[in-house]
Amino acid sequence: MEISQKQARKLKVSPKIVLSPGLEKCCLRASAKTSYQQAEEDIEELMGIKVGHSSLHRLVERTERVRPLVDKSCCNQGSTGNPY
Repeated sequence: MEISQKQARKLKVSPKIVLSPGLEKCCLRASAKTSYQQAEEDIEELMGIKVGHSSLHRLVERTERVRPLVDKSCCNQGSTGNPY
């Protein structure tokens, strides 16, 4: 199902997307935790919706990846900077 440009802006999604924002999030999470094939099977079993493994791969590829922020304190191997 395609949605209008206005609906897409309001929902902050692509107008050509066929997945709801909630289903898209589930697909991305499932794809991050296992293979695309297994994610396809899990989504169909748990949600009753078939999303092909190739569709999952394309969804992941077009999704902006956010690099995790690293707290500098975790990189200093426990050193507090105090020599005593």
